[in-house]
Amino acid sequence: MDKADDTEEKVDQREKEKGGTVTSAQGSQPARSGPRTMKQALVIMGLAWLVGVVLQNVLGGSMVSRKATVIVGLVAFLGVMFAGLSRPWRRFLSSIQFAAPALFVLTGFSVLGTLILQNVSDAQLVRGYGEGMTRLIKGLFLDDVFHSLGFAAVMGMGAGALALVAVRKRRYNVRNTGSVLAHGGLVLMLAGACIGMVWGVKGMIDLHEGQTADSLVVRTRDGKIARVPLGFELRLDDFTIERYEPDYSLMVYAIDGNEQKRLISFKPGRDDKEKLSGYGLELVGWWPNYTRRTVVEAAGKDAKGVVSAAKLKAKGKESWLFDDGARAPRPVEIAGHRIAFVWKDQRARSYLESLEKAGESEHVLIVDGKPVAVSIGEEVALPGGGKVRIERFY
Repeated sequence: MDKADDTEEKVDQREKEKGGTVTSAQGSQPARSGPRTMKQALVIMGLAWLVGVVLQNVLGGSMVSRKATVIVGLVAFLGVMFAGLSRPWRRFLSSIQFAAPALFVLTGFSVLGTLILQNVSDAQLVRGYGEGMTRLIKGLFLDDVFHSLGFAAVMGMGAGALALVAVRKRRYNVRNTGSVLAHGGLVLMLAGACIGMVWGVKGMIDLHEGQTADSLVVRTRDGKIARVPLGFELRLDDFTIERYEPDYSLMVYAIDGNEQKRLISFKPGRDDKEKLSGYGLELVGWWPNYTRRTVVEAAGKDAKGVVSAAKLKAKGKESWLFDDGARAPRPVEIAGHRIAFVWKDQRARSYLESLEKAGESEHVLIVDGKPVAVSIGEEVALPGGGKVRIERFY
């Protein structure tokens, strides 16, 4: 605020204390007045937002272009700067009485943009909020808050107020340089966001090694897919994937029926082991990086839980056959052959005898609810004209 503004404020304050009327320097006309309270600031920004909502409905609703959004923000910015030509308005727009409500309103819009689903279909909004609330959200353009004309108007007014703070001093020195740079920097960031909104493109390129692309895929506001030329060719020669080091945690839970409650989170190698002692636990050791390796060791004949196994390799594939001794051998198909592994001779003989008996016994096929005795090589007619041929038994 310049020196003349300071003088006018001091005169204004003295006259208020006396209960008199503030006059101009000539003493013939009352001094110009402007809004002074936060309530008035909220009303002004509310009106600006409503004007933006009405204007967006007139221009086409949610399909309004990004350029229109930037133009509305620019008009609001220039309107605040024009109002700043009046000293009372400049004093108000560059004061905390306007800045605090502006931050409050912009924060409110940010909260709405976080809580309400953005840029989704009407069906998703109805499922999430119901038909009545969906109509309200769509009518106020809260399903795309940050690109609505109402938000652009409020943001433009906030940017204009920042610019007024940066330029209101006539004489610059080292002490006010920081203030000018801070407020001017925010205005510059908002200008960059507007430029990106109009001319910026956000899309996706799907490339594999050695491939070349000259366009990117973008999603339009109506949900359609379009290709935008890059103006140059992009080739992927090579890429490297960098992974973060894993952050291991040990969780301790208390389970009560179907509910569980986490009692403690322990990070091995960083937290003190005494942290677990209160729950009767002790960390013996931990291995963050290891390679799993299969080790086959011989076991005594009388050992409990022993499983006999054989490893076969065929056509580059590895297969394991097991004989746990409790059940009949289970053949598996390897390279077109059915192979069964039996560890002891007596079990092998018993298994072969069972196969011979199974071949001599009668096999029955249920056809249309009736049993039909069949043998290998026989064809059986099925209802409807089809046939089935018996190739082998298991």
